[in-house]
Amino acid sequence: MKRLMGIILSAILFIGTATVGVEATTVNVEENSVNTSSVIEDYNNVPIGDGIEEVTEAQPTSQVSETATSSTEETNPTIPVIREEVFLSATSTSLGMGETFEIYGYEKDSTALPTLEWYTSDESVATVEKTNENSAIITGVRTGNTVIKAVTSEGQEIECVVNVLKAPQKVTLSKTALCLGKGESFTVNATIDSNSWSQTIDWKSSNTKAVGITVISRDRVKITAKNVGTAVISAKTYNGKTATCKVTVKPAPVSVKLNVSSLQLGKGEPCIIYETVNKNSYANTQNVKWVSYNTKVVTVAKAENNKCVVTAKGVGKAKVAVKLYNGKTAYCTVTVKPAPKSVTINPSKIELKLKKSMTVSAVLSKNSYARNITWSSSNTQVAKVVKTAQSKARIESKRTGKAVITARLYNGMIARCTVTVYRAKVYLSPSSQKDNVYVIGNTNEMEQCYKIAKCAKSALVRNGFLVKMPRNPEQSYQKNTKESNNWGADFHIPIHTNGLSGNTLGTMVMVRQKKGATLNMANCLLNSVGGVTPGKDFELMVIKDLYELNHTTAKAVYIEVEYHDNVKGAKWIINNTVKAGNSIAKGICDYYKIKFV
Repeated sequence: MKRLMGIILSAILFIGTATVGVEATTVNVEENSVNTSSVIEDYNNVPIGDGIEEVTEAQPTSQVSETATSSTEETNPTIPVIREEVFLSATSTSLGMGETFEIYGYEKDSTALPTLEWYTSDESVATVEKTNENSAIITGVRTGNTVIKAVTSEGQEIECVVNVLKAPQKVTLSKTALCLGKGESFTVNATIDSNSWSQTIDWKSSNTKAVGITVISRDRVKITAKNVGTAVISAKTYNGKTATCKVTVKPAPVSVKLNVSSLQLGKGEPCIIYETVNKNSYANTQNVKWVSYNTKVVTVAKAENNKCVVTAKGVGKAKVAVKLYNGKTAYCTVTVKPAPKSVTINPSKIELKLKKSMTVSAVLSKNSYARNITWSSSNTQVAKVVKTAQSKARIESKRTGKAVITARLYNGMIARCTVTVYRAKVYLSPSSQKDNVYVIGNTNEMEQCYKIAKCAKSALVRNGFLVKMPRNPEQSYQKNTKESNNWGADFHIPIHTNGLSGNTLGTMVMVRQKKGATLNMANCLLNSVGGVTPGKDFELMVIKDLYELNHTTAKAVYIEVEYHDNVKGAKWIINNTVKAGNSIAKGICDYYKIKFV
């Protein structure tokens, strides 16, 4: 093609020179430079011979000049101004149904305003209306998507994708009430209902002297407490849905303190501490900052409200600080010790009287520490446990029975103790007189009384009593008395069978004196046991010279169940040891006014 153009241009120059001379040559050079494209275009459309003949025809000088001038005017119109690239203020946006949005075009690095025409791909979703040379208003019509197109006078097209959602039915704020200290700031967020939208949210303060607002984004605002007082912050959508937050401004704190100024923890142990400010002042806890000055020993993590979780990371010391929005600061020194390797409860076995309490301790392995010891009871209806100090707890008895108390450390170490809650301690002292033989049955008083005592013990334990009796039936009454005293019995009950003349039947109960609790217990036993034995002659007697009535610290009631030197009586005792034991237990229950089971 370049070669072809060269040939044509050479021919034109040659012919022009030959025809009109030097002046014509000058004109035809200009004509050639202007009409090259025309010549090429003609050349492409007619036979080569015809084209050359037509071009080389002689023309008058004046006509050639006129033709050249005319051709120049037609092929060289005014050159248009080439604009910089045009941009839109938004390439995508979301609107609620019925909501409007202003969009405009601009040239980069230029103050010139482009002239734009506006179109929408779907008027049923969103319309667009031109408002100025470079701007328009988009209006959401129904839910869906459409493309808004702006076209420049030069034909450049720029698009903005519009997503139309439902109109909001409600708007909510992240806070409906807020308290701040003077000078404090707080960020509040607005949220509209799901699948809806509001391009704009109008934020206002009802009292700008007390509370100012700074809009951060469409749905976020910074609230600043300026002066003591109240204000209502409102957020309003384009369709009038409104939410409010009442803000109360109180005086700024002049001081702050922690609940502890020093703290000990075991390695790996967490602990919650908290801050308080001086009376009648306020600092919103979400603005409170917690700091550890040695994170290798202690780390801090902000918790809810005014609390902080301090966690011991390594053995040593570290300082922890709380800082308020206005710079007020408080400190706590934390000492971290090794974690416990073991724990026990002292005592490990507890017998606790009903409606009484006692203190127990958690004992840790040497040189270790644990601040957070959790206490629990397996049966709070029997025994309740309450922490009273760093390693101590108080056990409170609630009703008779058994419960397991557990002490649990932060690192999983566990210790347990068993608590037996009893109504009273009863020591049963069966006769050891094996020489007192029965008239029948080849047995004796020691053997039968020991059997009765065992039956009575079983019944008493079942009814919530703590019962003790000699392990050896031959143990003397002196040792029984000593054992009873050392144990701290509430009642000491010697159990015997009687012998007189072989003709007497009945139950006998003996006391050292007829008064108070001892007398009441004696009557309850006499009525209960005497009610089941075959003898009808039973009585309550005062005997002052019996060892067990005189040397026990517990209240002592001595019972002769029935006569073993009487055939009828001996036979009943041998055949009714369970009934005899139960009747003794029932008499004791009657004294404590509880139902025998």
